[in-house]
Amino acid sequence: PLTDDRVRAGLDLGLGFLWAEVGLPMGFRLSDRVWLYTAPSAGIRTSQAIRVPVGLSVRVGDHVELTPEASLGYGNVPILMGSPWPGPQVYGALGSSFRF
Repeated sequence: PLTDDRVRAGLDLGLGFLWAEVGLPMGFRLSDRVWLYTAPSAGIRTSQAIRVPVGLSVRVGDHVELTPEASLGYGNVPILMGSPWPGPQVYGALGSSFRF
């Protein structure tokens, strides 16, 4: 893994029942409380053979962290149950966590 004061990157290998993937997670520190992250990946899975998520990790106060994320996915694996949508797929999410 690559670890620096402002950049972190690694290699992600995943394997499960009827799926496998490889990814490149990366994080870029924008400030003391904000990180930009992405984890492009490709694999054999039920939908989105290629995924490119981009998100922020924002620490709010001492205990709360918000993580908005958007992602672009493309491609289905015909031998697995995939999404009926043949083109690119875009989705977003908002997560939060509380640190004790």
